[in-house]
Amino acid sequence: MVGIILISHGKLAEGLLDAGKMIYPNIENVETVMLSNMEGIEKFTFELKKTIDGLITCEEVLLMCDLQGGSPYNVSLELAIKKYSNKNIRVISGLNLPMFLEIIAMRDTANLEELVNIAIQTGKESIFAPEI
Repeated sequence: MVGIILISHGKLAEGLLDAGKMIYPNIENVETVMLSNMEGIEKFTFELKKTIDGLITCEEVLLMCDLQGGSPYNVSLELAIKKYSNKNIRVISGLNLPMFLEIIAMRDTANLEELVNIAIQTGKESIFAPEI
């Protein structure tokens, strides 16, 4: 099973996990790491490393970040490249609820690369503005 870490500014990641558990109550191997104004980037980096290390039993890990180019994304990408380059780990941005739910639904049958593609496709397709 692919381990998943939801990563965000503020409590967005926590809220997405909470919403996901309404639909999939028994979500396993999904963690959250959030950057807060009070704790700063050093604490965030420490927590992210600890969380990745905690999912070491998973063969693959997907880091799902809220915003490309933001500090959480930049730290995630740097860790994936420098510290965890020997582990099968990927980083994506644009985290939203439909993307997360689709990943949860598919991760028992899809590998990490397939989940990355599913996340990107679902993220794009979930944006909709009906004609009013």
